[in-house]
Amino acid sequence: MIEILYDHQIFCLQRRGGISRYFAELIASIHKAKDAIANVSLFTNRNLHLADALNRAGMLDRLRVPCIKGEWLLWKYLGRCVSERHLARSDYSLFHPTYYDPYWVAQIGDKPSVVTVYDLTIAKFPERFHPNLRDVELENMRQSIAAASRVICISENTRCDLVKTFGVDGARIDIVPLGTPSLSRTESRRLLRLPERFVLYVGTRHAYKNFRTFVSAIANRLVARGCHLLCIGATFTSDERRFLNDLGILDRCIAMPLDDGDLFECYRRATCFCFPSLYEGFGLPILEAFSARCPVALSNTSSFPEVAGDAALYFNPSDTTDIAETIDRLLVDRRLANELVERGTKRLQKFTAQKTTEKTLAVYRRVIEETCHHA
Repeated sequence: MIEILYDHQIFCLQRRGGISRYFAELIASIHKAKDAIANVSLFTNRNLHLADALNRAGMLDRLRVPCIKGEWLLWKYLGRCVSERHLARSDYSLFHPTYYDPYWVAQIGDKPSVVTVYDLTIAKFPERFHPNLRDVELENMRQSIAAASRVICISENTRCDLVKTFGVDGARIDIVPLGTPSLSRTESRRLLRLPERFVLYVGTRHAYKNFRTFVSAIANRLVARGCHLLCIGATFTSDERRFLNDLGILDRCIAMPLDDGDLFECYRRATCFCFPSLYEGFGLPILEAFSARCPVALSNTSSFPEVAGDAALYFNPSDTTDIAETIDRLLVDRRLANELVERGTKRLQKFTAQKTTEKTLAVYRRVIEETCHHA
């Protein structure tokens, strides 16, 4: 029996998000394995994905992760204290930190460790981050990757970026794609008043997400086709509202935060889902859309073709004409949209939570065996 220790980091940093969802699903899935135990070093939990995953796995009582009020800096400090205490006890087989703070490097001793690298956004778009944040994050990544026994990358694209950026030996890297998130298929708990036809956008809208270029490209098509734009995430800022008003489509744009049950319903009812980002390490919303049988249009960059294959339409994210024409094809050609839906359903078979868990456990076992061999 191997015991995997996960730390507090991402669950203190994110209330919800792709990385915390990845770890929450992995922890819950490993809990069901016959020869592995998952443990999380938390003082408290503010993360919605973890709470849901632990509840589904029947782990809430065993892990005792109370939710208390407080600022995230307090949660991070207390979480680190608990993680350091667990590391000092050394009663685990392998340590898997959930983000890049290398606080653990000096404490882990001869215990094996694995670090997951999700993307190299901060290295590829350095001008879009505050210099102090960028420099600290990059140095943390360097230290964590150098100290890890092995490195997991969530896509081949991320592996290539990691080798180019940090010069990491490719032999130390294992590729473990993400699995389809377990969004609720039940009816929404509230009556969602959604437009009859809408283009769906999911996630944050800053910088490399390419939101403004995307909206500028499709503004006229939304009007011409009688469609709306639904953005799942934070409500529009005053600056975004001015931008949309200048384009003449403010009355056609909706932004709202939703839980997973409502999110699945939005995918299911969308005319199409669009992901115009300039760069992603993987792109979980693609799998979410596939699982809800929603037609998909994507940037032709980074990991997107690797994930979606022939189950999506692609466009140049810097070419507004290409974006507009691609989205318009999905708005008017229902036969094409239905073909993509069927391909997406088949594509999901490559990316299951079970496969992610099995491949991750295989990495863990290899690392533990190698450590024992060298001991």
